[in-house]
Amino acid sequence: MSRAPIRAAASILAVAAGLLAGVRPVPAQTDSLAVELERLKTPTSPAFVILGISPTAVERPTTPRAFALGLVSSSLQADDLVPDNYAAEFAPYWLASRRTLTFQDYYHPSLLQRLRQTFSVSFATNTVVESDDSLPAVGAGFRVAPFVGRASRQLDSLVANLDHVQDSLLNARIALRRARTAADSAAALARQAALSDSNRALTSQIRAEMNDDDGRVGFRMQIAGGLAAYYPGNQFTAGKIGRTGLWGTAAYRLENPGVDLIALARLL
Repeated sequence: MSRAPIRAAASILAVAAGLLAGVRPVPAQTDSLAVELERLKTPTSPAFVILGISPTAVERPTTPRAFALGLVSSSLQADDLVPDNYAAEFAPYWLASRRTLTFQDYYHPSLLQRLRQTFSVSFATNTVVESDDSLPAVGAGFRVAPFVGRASRQLDSLVANLDHVQDSLLNARIALRRARTAADSAAALARQAALSDSNRALTSQIRAEMNDDDGRVGFRMQIAGGLAAYYPGNQFTAGKIGRTGLWGTAAYRLENPGVDLIALARLL
């Protein structure tokens, strides 16, 4: 394997280390570095990267039934069992309803729970043309995060406040049902309305906080891998493994000041 990609990656990481140390490159260098670092980061869909494609239509099923129907539908439109130009990605854990999942389980999970929550699979098919010969190709990949950080103090505080407001709102509704006079009913209604407003405001703040990279800080690590298999003559028995890839991203996010320290690795 050529050492050029390895030297290029080493150079990019060296520049990234310089940035963290306080080196200030000119804007053009910064833009170029941002593009290169984005290519090194753990991809969301390794199967697409390993095949070198950017599909415009990607199946993202949310239930096992949806995944099966999408695959069958694509297969029926193809000449072979494996559909051409098919792309799908899904997280097995989230294919089922998780109504009992708590905030604590999601933001402060055990190692096993972290692996279950973050494991995702990507799958893609494509046709590669080499020397006037079309080679059907299949790419498969995975992504998982053994470390996911923790909820920020701001998010924890908002959730605690929301729990308190919702408990108070429940008590206000009980008080309204038990009210014996018009004055008691009016007071309970007024308190219920004020608490409902607080509930909506806190919910909006929590959503905004979660949209900022899920509102997590601390140490995070993602690992992804993928491989591509090629089938000359469209024969399964003639298949061979082509490109393989492994990515790793480790990051530590400081809550105050808002700084990310990132280490990247890629092997193709």
